[in-house]
Amino acid sequence: MFEKNKTISGIQLEKELQKHPEDLLILDVREKAELNNEFAEADNFINIPLKAIPASLDLLEPFRNRKIVIVCHSGMRAKKAQSYLETHGFDDTEVLKNGVMGWKR
Repeated sequence: MFEKNKTISGIQLEKELQKHPEDLLILDVREKAELNNEFAEADNFINIPLKAIPASLDLLEPFRNRKIVIVCHSGMRAKKAQSYLETHGFDDTEVLKNGVMGWKR
């Protein structure tokens, strides 16, 4: 059984991106207008706004067996996305603690 609302700090995410970037996907659930290129250099980045997640599960299917780190501005939408994904069998998800506001790169 999965642990609800697992989080990852910006420092932990940075370490994982340096060690094994191929093992995770960064899923940004903000709207396109909100994006500020925080993850522009990440090859393993996808933007799917929260409201589009239900219709976009097929895009996430190839990442079902990888860790998915979900981000938004502050973490609230990411938690909603995490809950939705976990109810659909995506068990290895984490929310970036404090969202991109807490991301220091």
